[in-house]
Amino acid sequence: MKDQLLSKIHDHTAVVAVIGLGYVGLPLAVAFAERGFPTGSHKFGMLS
Repeated sequence: MKDQLLSKIHDHTAVVAVIGLGYVGLPLAVAFAERGFPTGSHKFGMLS
């Protein structure tokens, strides 16, 4: 299971959700985006 998770993280196929963009969430979300994880920004418009 651990190897499978590490493989998905390495391949950028892991599903990652950052809840809240405060002191920890914002830098974490930026780090994931800079590493090539998709941001799904097109989904933000669907929320309202």
